[in-house]
Amino acid sequence: GRMLRWSELPPLAQTILGLRQPASIRTDTPLPVWATSGLNASQRDALAAVAGLAPGDLLLVQGPPGTGKTSLIAAMVRFLVARALFDPARSPERRPVLVLTNTHRAANEVVLKIVEKAPEVLPFLVRVGNEREDMEDAVAAQTLPTRSGLPPERRRQPPDSDDEAIAVLLAMSQRAQIIREHAAVFVATLGSADAPELRGLTFETVIVDEAGQATEPAFLQALRRLPFGYRGRLVLVGDENQLPPVVTAVTAPEPWSDLERLGIRPGDSLRTSAFERLHRRYPSVCVRLTEQYRMNGPICALVSHVFYEDALRPADERVAEHRLAHWLAELGAAPPAGLLGQSPPVLYLDTSDDPLARDSGALFQADDEGRANEREAELVAQLLSEFLRGLPEHLHQKVVEQIGVISPYRRQNTLLRQRLTRAHPSLAALRVDTVDRFQGGEREVIVVSLVNSNHEGVIGSLHAEWRRLNVALSRARSLLVLIGDRRTFTAPERSAEEAEARERFRRVFARIDELARRGEARVIPTRELFVPGAGL
Repeated sequence: GRMLRWSELPPLAQTILGLRQPASIRTDTPLPVWATSGLNASQRDALAAVAGLAPGDLLLVQGPPGTGKTSLIAAMVRFLVARALFDPARSPERRPVLVLTNTHRAANEVVLKIVEKAPEVLPFLVRVGNEREDMEDAVAAQTLPTRSGLPPERRRQPPDSDDEAIAVLLAMSQRAQIIREHAAVFVATLGSADAPELRGLTFETVIVDEAGQATEPAFLQALRRLPFGYRGRLVLVGDENQLPPVVTAVTAPEPWSDLERLGIRPGDSLRTSAFERLHRRYPSVCVRLTEQYRMNGPICALVSHVFYEDALRPADERVAEHRLAHWLAELGAAPPAGLLGQSPPVLYLDTSDDPLARDSGALFQADDEGRANEREAELVAQLLSEFLRGLPEHLHQKVVEQIGVISPYRRQNTLLRQRLTRAHPSLAALRVDTVDRFQGGEREVIVVSLVNSNHEGVIGSLHAEWRRLNVALSRARSLLVLIGDRRTFTAPERSAEEAEARERFRRVFARIDELARRGEARVIPTRELFVPGAGL
């Protein structure tokens, strides 16, 4: 056959390739009162935009940290299913909605949020795939094997006879087919877009969650489930300011001139998601969620200023005014004496002039994964052990569950776990992890160890990806502790790849200084803090 011209591609395909400007989204589509219950203003705008989409349209929803992306997806599902069920003109061959996610964890969270926010949808919901060990019971209950009625104990036992096996499988198959035929919403991962439960099905609307973390090839799987000619609605939910797709090695050549004309720039690769590329090219089809439910006022002000043009704000006064004392009061305790217990919402420990705080990379010429900072690990251990000792012992477990320690380096995290365990036995259970593994998580208290501290101003490739900084700073609800060398991170960039990261770090420290002048942050040089044998 002959080669297709660009102009012969379906409109949505042309839009994705950058050949056709998509229709601008509308946020004034009328919505029933029940559909907007519990949603804030920016979430209502996003739902109205979904309601106003026509076949072949594209919508991007940018969801900064803590803005309730999963709750919004549940509201979308509820609205789309209800609209389809009461639409006499709807084709029965097309199901109302498919939700695809980048990970099983995110798919499970979508199902749990539907259970919480839209339980009336559950009879029409199928979680694609088999029951997994990491599934909550409420999620496993929505898989076809479970819904088809075979008791869990029978799934693990061989049948008593061949006749029994045939009868059981036949009954299960018939029930599964009936459930599949009447299902209105399916939840799956992008990797299972061609799973048996989905084969032969098309959907009026396909929603892709975690779209900012999906590679282009993974994202394209979503198009397989749209009607012929891509005559469906495509909704991408993500955040290009958080971590990009995880790619272990990239050997793809630079894009040739035709692709550059389509908006794929030199330097784009599998690490550039379709969400980021399309957001960059078509800002007119993007709705940003602006009200967040996690960070208190000062922490939000820091993250909003550095990464979201000051557009992100606490959803209400309760979120804005939340403090460490409020969390501890819920546990029946008061803030203890000491640096953490009496800290404002943002605490920055500056190691710039601390001769003990140089990192190990310069000494051992370690790569990114091998870099560590003994001084920072000791500071973290001393801060947290002092904090715990000031609280009743019976609360230690609950308190530790709400503290997280983040560093980009695995070697530093190993060192942190050792120092924490040695400083206080209860701290052995505390979560210490990399930024990448903490995305999607949150804690009342977050301590960030930046590690890099050297006279050469080396920040390494992990910090050069500035979006890690956004994820690290935006995990905390009531107290954010940042430990690191301002001089190292604000030194002149050593390469073009570092330029934006350096600028983001400069803005972080400048904003912390401003918050400190308002009494909402505190900056302490570590030179005179804990010295071995002297205490804090």
